[in-house]
Amino acid sequence: VGPLAAYYQVPMRHILV
Repeated sequence: VGPLAAYYQVPMRHILV
């Protein structure tokens, strides 16, 4: 588990926007 997991937990929407 790396930094990507933390970004896929919830902040995923922030990346899309």
